[in-house]
Amino acid sequence: MQARWIWWYLSSGLALAFLLALSVGRIAIAPLDALAWLAGASAGVGVNSETATAYTVLGSLRLPRALLAVVLGGGLGVAGAVLQCVLRNPLGGPQNVGLLAGAGAGGTLALLLAATPFYVVASAFVGGMLAMACVLWLARVQGQVTVLSLVLSGVVVSSLFTAVIALLQYLADPERQLPNLVFWLMGSLSTASPAKVTLALLCVVPAVLLLWALAGRLDVLASGDTEAQSLGISPMRLRLLALVATALICSAVVACGGLVAWVGLVVPHIARMLVGSSMRLLLPASALSGAAVLLVVDTLCRSMSSAEIPLGAVTAIAGAPLFAWLLKRQLVLSGH
Repeated sequence: MQARWIWWYLSSGLALAFLLALSVGRIAIAPLDALAWLAGASAGVGVNSETATAYTVLGSLRLPRALLAVVLGGGLGVAGAVLQCVLRNPLGGPQNVGLLAGAGAGGTLALLLAATPFYVVASAFVGGMLAMACVLWLARVQGQVTVLSLVLSGVVVSSLFTAVIALLQYLADPERQLPNLVFWLMGSLSTASPAKVTLALLCVVPAVLLLWALAGRLDVLASGDTEAQSLGISPMRLRLLALVATALICSAVVACGGLVAWVGLVVPHIARMLVGSSMRLLLPASALSGAAVLLVVDTLCRSMSSAEIPLGAVTAIAGAPLFAWLLKRQLVLSGH
């Protein structure tokens, strides 16, 4: 498949998923009407009185939610691709190296203290970085980090921070705080708003741009620390910078959408099958794919039943079997 067609398919898939998110729901809206509303809104055209209810739903509910799904899904795709690169581990992902659990614990603590959204993001960032530091410390044996040690360390640290989350839930007020905490931790974009979209953009976009600027160096780092050092690149400094940017993305995801697992693990594998391992191609492909995947999953979550299905549950149900197939395929191709 030629490169230009791959990008055309990815962009078209994202546009189609975005239009689907605006059109599908309890109040069905024709795709052409949604497109007309978008064009009218961008041009400042008045709203037709016959479709005022539908346009209100689009403006106040579906558009902020779709935009938030694009930002968070794209960020998760990029975060997963970078983690797999800097850790040189195809099993690297925000949820199995402790990042999501740590960010979830930090965000839960901030929510219990009734902190503002900014402090929720900051607390989630600190929790994610602390969890990542613990994983790397536990996984390093004689200066080396193996796949097995990383996976086991991720399991241990994730379990620890999951226990912290459970303890914080126990301490929460069972009537005022606990129901909202439980639903938030299961993942949901139901509270999407222009303010949350802005907050997510302020965290995710700078981090993604930084990682994009480091793409060439990340390719060298993926070849090994020795080769990176021979080219004048400090592996430790580059790895730390990439992990900080990744933690910022994950903290924004947790603060704005809860614990959304598997997207950051599976999407980079799919993107890598399409465009290869070069980070300059893999990062935008992972961003487009992650945004489209989260849009589709979120649309299904709010449309399949009268009560909204938790986003994290659906991504896990869909992502785990897909990752199992990808892992089996990779093992067969490698001859193991």
